[in-house]
Amino acid sequence: KRILTGLLVIVAIAAIIPMFLASSVKSENSIVINAPAENAYELIANFKNWNRWSAWNKMDPDMKIVYGGPDVGAGSWYTWDSKNENLGNGKATIESEAHNDSIRVKLEFMGGGMPAYATYKFKKEGTGVKITCTFTANMGYFMRFFSGMFEKEVNSKTAEGFVFMKTICEEGPKKTTY
Repeated sequence: KRILTGLLVIVAIAAIIPMFLASSVKSENSIVINAPAENAYELIANFKNWNRWSAWNKMDPDMKIVYGGPDVGAGSWYTWDSKNENLGNGKATIESEAHNDSIRVKLEFMGGGMPAYATYKFKKEGTGVKITCTFTANMGYFMRFFSGMFEKEVNSKTAEGFVFMKTICEEGPKKTTY
């Protein structure tokens, strides 16, 4: 009887704790790239370029990717299917974009959950551009236990991807398409 009571108390506590945890995650990363905004914009607005700079994509070089919609900008999308448990499978869609100003990407993770959003904003800074990525996601009730780890991982991978992007834009030819 005591064991059953103890288990019920543990279950009740586990069910109550998420009420006090953050229901969403928001992270923001920025980088200044000493190249024209269009160079970085083309890397983000064309999903076929993401394998070159996205730290998430670099985690699984064998990930299966299918592209759809227009090549660049609003309406373009790709799906990924990875054996890497940290990546799983899902779909990214460019919901909106304003050339060299902003790009909003909707991320849907298969297997449930609400979509997440990554918004990239471009601001001229000197002879280059400051890019800010704001990532937002609502966390399911029990997923709130993992929101801190998730936010830390998103910050880390976004910063890593920005370093790849900076290298490509600053060391490569200064052209508008890659």
